[in-house]
Amino acid sequence: MCALSHKTGKEGNFLEYAEVHGNYYGTSLKPVNKALEESKLVIFDIDVQGHDILREKLDNLITSVFITTPDLNELENRLTSRGTDSDEVIEKRIKNSKIEINEIDKYDYLIINDDLNKAADDLVSVAKASLLKTTMFDISQVRSVWLES
Repeated sequence: MCALSHKTGKEGNFLEYAEVHGNYYGTSLKPVNKALEESKLVIFDIDVQGHDILREKLDNLITSVFITTPDLNELENRLTSRGTDSDEVIEKRIKNSKIEINEIDKYDYLIINDDLNKAADDLVSVAKASLLKTTMFDISQVRSVWLES
């Protein structure tokens, strides 16, 4: 796979970036390019804004997974029980989640995380399958090798 040269951010140092829950998050382009040049699988933990940016830039190269809790109550319980966020932050995350859930149909796969081990196994299965997409191969080279035999 080739390196990416998409310009995002003031200096072109980010593949994508967005404001999420009042904070800015982004994906640095340099380590992504390095990993792709080494034919490594690159996994992103991004929100729906980041997904939309990557889908626009890399449509045929990405495989996307929407991971969510079984329902809104479970999300709120998990956020609260972590004890890492203020009530205000949790409220903002819940509000954003109600909007983001409407974006599921933009994704290739859906994992409902009601059992951590099963969700992890499902994600590994998707990652393995993504490496077999025809867009991950140089099809002309595959044809050439196949016809030469």
